[in-house]
Amino acid sequence: QQPPRRQEEAKKRMLSVARLATIGLLSRGSMSVAQPHAVCLAMKARNPNNLPEMKARNPNNLPEKVCVVCHRPFTWRKKWERCWDDVTTCSKRCNNERKRSNRIARGAADAEGEDAMPCDVSSDASDGAAEKANKKAAKKAAKAERRARREGVSSGGQKACDLCARSVDLLIRCEIDRSSGWRMVCGRCWKTPAVAGGVPDGDGQNPNYRYGGLWKNLHRTA
Repeated sequence: QQPPRRQEEAKKRMLSVARLATIGLLSRGSMSVAQPHAVCLAMKARNPNNLPEMKARNPNNLPEKVCVVCHRPFTWRKKWERCWDDVTTCSKRCNNERKRSNRIARGAADAEGEDAMPCDVSSDASDGAAEKANKKAAKKAAKAERRARREGVSSGGQKACDLCARSVDLLIRCEIDRSSGWRMVCGRCWKTPAVAGGVPDGDGQNPNYRYGGLWKNLHRTA
């Protein structure tokens, strides 16, 4: 077992021998028996995982294809190394021309389909126009309501009392009898003896009364 420093020096010597053997400066007659083994070890040190090295292509014997647009032959290029099987055009200009022709063909096919079904297309167009008109009218109504609320003209957001049908900004949720369930009553009706007599828990004259909370108009204008 050699020290780490000597191991590093041995690796450096083997790498230098491998370089000399590669460039042909080391003659065959002067190479000893141990030197080829050193060259192999040096090459293994350069590629410890034994990964396959990329072979250089012969520039005089490159694969060729014919462009589908201009019908001219073109050769392999380095940028197409990983996608050479999918390449069909020789340049960006031909590629853009191919895409444009495909778009024109798809547009013509869609136009033929529309001509074949004119009734369906017209009905769909009418439905879309009606839906758009309804949305536009709803937006206009909401905008007018907001404007009127800012100006203090609109009474938007108010609710009607279940007993007197008067629109107010504050309602009391309560039970008056066991058969009708919950009701929303205004303050005037809530103060009557038939409901609660103005007492939150009831004045005792209506045994079926039960308090259930308040409702306030949050859109009320000052």
